[in-house]
Amino acid sequence: MSRYLLSAVILAAALAATATNALARKQLRRPVSEEDFKPIVEALLAEAEQFVKATNDKGPTLSRAVGNLEYVPAAAPALAKALATPHDEPLVRLYVAYQLAQPLLMAGDETLRKLRAVMTDLLEKDCRYLSMPRLSPTVLRQLREPSDKLPPDQRERTEKRRQEARRKKRDAEQAVVRHNRTVAALAATLKKLLVFMGEDDADELLLRQLVREEAARRADYQATLGVIRDQAVRMKGRRAQLYYDRLKEIVKRAGGVHRKKRYVDPARPKYSQTANSGFDSVTGDFVVEVAKTVNLMATSAKQPAIKVPGEKIPGKKKKEPRPRRR
Repeated sequence: MSRYLLSAVILAAALAATATNALARKQLRRPVSEEDFKPIVEALLAEAEQFVKATNDKGPTLSRAVGNLEYVPAAAPALAKALATPHDEPLVRLYVAYQLAQPLLMAGDETLRKLRAVMTDLLEKDCRYLSMPRLSPTVLRQLREPSDKLPPDQRERTEKRRQEARRKKRDAEQAVVRHNRTVAALAATLKKLLVFMGEDDADELLLRQLVREEAARRADYQATLGVIRDQAVRMKGRRAQLYYDRLKEIVKRAGGVHRKKRYVDPARPKYSQTANSGFDSVTGDFVVEVAKTVNLMATSAKQPAIKVPGEKIPGKKKKEPRPRRR
């Protein structure tokens, strides 16, 4: 291939890429009014109804209805109303809010700040985990294998009842896990948006959420700390000082006492066919993890690092004594 032909191919590829990018920009939708959001919300409500009826425990995936949305500040009032779409089924509300929140990850600070109130309500009031259903001893007995000593016809009837009881148990438990995975996905999105805002009220909410999650022995405190750590190097001045002081206070209140604990993860089930199911858990040392986050924040806050509980401060090597001269 001659260099002229190669240059022509490269030019054609560049023009095609430019045309593709231009087309993608044209295809972006920028809803502003309530009328603009109405068909989007209706599509999401229809999807949510099917999501509720699903026979699995999977969480939500990104909907095509929001895949090409771009939010501008003028859209904030209508979007706030859409995010708070009322519905008798909590999972439907969570699903719709989760989908509408995804394009906000690419929105500007002005748009995010106008939505702080509705985000606060979603995180504090709607993001509620469910417990696994608890079955009575009578129902649990129905889940066991029928005895071989039973007559064949009775054994068959018992087996049918057992399979039906197991199906009901599985469906009820998967519905709980599906709900919890939607809560976890929405909460993770909201935490990122709150830290992106750069507002004192949003930062205070995130710090309160961190303390609440640890007090409830929930593993998602680690996700909250992760969001803060990811933004640590970008924080400057007074904001970095706020996080430094508040997180340092948590370590100080612990008084150097720390230990590893088990934290439940409501989005990770531990299923059982013959007993009540539960949730998996992770091991975490909250005080140590917070102290390490303080030290990440120290540079941005222009403050000294603190001692991490349980870690030894490296000292100077002792010089070996010189032998005495006689």
